[in-house]
Amino acid sequence: PGRSQAERVFVRVYDLGNTFLTRWPNAVAKGYGAFHSGVEVYGMEWSFGMTVDNWSTGVAANLPGHHPDHCFRETLSMGCTTLSKGQVTELIREMTIEWKGRTYDVLSRNCHHFSDEFCRRLGVAPLPDWVNKLAGTTASAAGVIEGVSQSTGKMASDVAWLFTSAAGGIYSAAPS
Repeated sequence: PGRSQAERVFVRVYDLGNTFLTRWPNAVAKGYGAFHSGVEVYGMEWSFGMTVDNWSTGVAANLPGHHPDHCFRETLSMGCTTLSKGQVTELIREMTIEWKGRTYDVLSRNCHHFSDEFCRRLGVAPLPDWVNKLAGTTASAAGVIEGVSQSTGKMASDVAWLFTSAAGGIYSAAPS
């Protein structure tokens, strides 16, 4: 009584998909791995993924460490939230409206962006950079190439498309 409650928050990191094709490279080059992430709070894990329609939320729940489409890799402790279970429920309700599955973008609005935003709203540490480094690096490279294309008048946008398609192919092997 009189004390604010604190609930531990974790980020679950998964190898993208359930195949050796991502587990082995992720183990070798963790800083540029193809990962999925979700945030656990109050015994449930929340993540974001793509939907095929215009109205469905991309926010989904699963048991912590047991995403049906990805292979569990590790748990990151993010700190403690002082939000109550009811406040977290309200926060999730808001985020299900804001994070529609049709807004998913492999480079700029993916599961890691959701996890980072959710952690920030919970008042805990942000997602470590390494988790989303592959998408960030690919987006930066594609942006530079697109900028060169616009400034020189050449068709470098085809090369930018190739970079984003390669990243999309890795990520979309099992949508997060």
